[in-house]
Amino acid sequence: MDALIEFSQTGDLGPLRKDMTAVEVVQLLGPPDSSRWIQGDDNFQRYRYGSLSLTFRRRTGDPAGDENLLLRSLSLSFKRLPFELPEQVASQLECDWTSARLEDVLAVFQQANVAAVKDHDSSEHGRNFQRYRVGERRVLLNAFDGVAADIAG
Repeated sequence: MDALIEFSQTGDLGPLRKDMTAVEVVQLLGPPDSSRWIQGDDNFQRYRYGSLSLTFRRRTGDPAGDENLLLRSLSLSFKRLPFELPEQVASQLECDWTSARLEDVLAVFQQANVAAVKDHDSSEHGRNFQRYRVGERRVLLNAFDGVAADIAG
């Protein structure tokens, strides 16, 4: 099964599973392209691997250390296509993810029999924003002006 289709169904993206530690992710994918603490809080850290962003959270009271940072969310950006991903994830993409046009992205999910339900539509500052809940895990697909921006869960 395509990794992004699986993500919409299970919340897992290829070999990446929620609650993996930062140490396990680095052992699997190698060091991130970049990492940063979120909002100066040492309990939240974001790793970026090309198009893929991983957010880790340390539970309150856990001691410092990457072994206590747990993977809490994954986000895949459609800004640069084809996706720039670690080989362990990229090798599991089977569908045609070469277009960021919203109708093309939704068509890929539809062809895989994955439901995408629009749950938000707004316009502000001349831009149209749409959000869809996709698959059984109801991951979020965000789009601006008919172009997919990211998918996150």
